[in-house]
Formats: sequence, structure tokens, C-alpha cells
Amino acid sequence: MNPTPIVKIGLFGLVATTVIVATIGFGVMHTDDLDPRIQFSLLDHTGVSVTEQDFRGHYLIAYFGFTHCPEVCPTQMAKLTQIVRRLDALPVTESITPLFISVDPERDTVARVGAYLKHFHVRFVGLTGSRDALDQTARSFQTYLSAQPSDTSDNYDVVHASVLYLVDPSGRLVDHVPVDANVENAVDRIKEHLL
Repeated sequence: MNPTPIVKIGLFGLVATTVIVATIGFGVMHTDDLDPRIQFSLLDHTGVSVTEQDFRGHYLIAYFGFTHCPEVCPTQMAKLTQIVRRLDALPVTESITPLFISVDPERDTVARVGAYLKHFHVRFVGLTGSRDALDQTARSFQTYLSAQPSDTSDNYDVVHASVLYLVDPSGRLVDHVPVDANVENAVDRIKEHLL
């Protein structure tokens, strides 16, 4: 006995639905989630090679800047120092790591970044590396860096975003704090993700 056209259509629909559901299920089971995770391979301010894996289990508050920056970077770094001090009262403080990521690999050597961080919070970790490595890091954080400078006088500016990036313990970029946020507003915004 041959199936009727309605039965054929029903069977075709059932098979098609099963294939679609199975494909979606396979994708979900083989993906942690759809949120992008940061990735980098750089040198810290002591000269040790680190990747994002070294910071798993920690909240990161990252700032992209450069040590020759005359105004904005020192202001944001001082603000981040105050933010971390305010967050010290929270029970999760041990897992909060502030990062300074250089946008000026031509001048920001490991030694220079290490000396720069002495002016800020003791828990700061400074990161630098090759231009390619820093470009990849910036893309991972969904930010940008200037092109390599053409000025050979060692007196050039570097264009970069001045926001603070919040990364959760699994390495997901979960928020950013605008440059014009004051310390209190920044702390409140970050606490929403910590608590």
C-alpha cells in the first residue's frame, strides 16, 4: 500500500524537523556559549609570557594605554587604582586583577611598563609584546590601536580607546566602563557583575 500525499508531506516534515533539531542540538552541545572570549599571548611586566588562560578564574579590569601618554592614561590609571581600592571591601576582591595593556610596543618595553606600574595599584599586571600580538589582543577586546608610528623622534601620540573593559572569570568580555564615568559610577557598574 502506497502512502497518501498527505502522509508523504507529514513524513517529510518530520524528517526535516528532526534534522534541524539535531543540527542545532549538536551546535549547542559543542559550544560553551555564543559570547566571545578574550585571547592574547603577551609578556607581563616581569618578562613572563602569559595568555588569557593564566587569568581564568579572575575578573579582569583592563585598560589599554601607553607609558608616554601625557594626560588621559595617567588619569584613567589613577581612577582604576581608586576603583580597585573601593572593590577591595568585597569578598571577591582576591579574584579581581587590573590589567594595563600597552598600545605602544615600539616604546613600551617590559622594563618601562614595570616602572610605570609602580605609580599605581600594587595588583596591576602590565602587558606588552610585539605589534602583531597587541593588534590581536585589541581585536579580541573589540577595541583598536593606531598604526605603527612613522615619527622617528620618539615623541608621538597613540590613538586608542580609553574605556575600562570588564572580563568575567571564564574569559568573556562582559562590559565596558566609559571614560567619563566617575569612580563611584564605575564601581557600581562593575559590582553588578561581581555580586
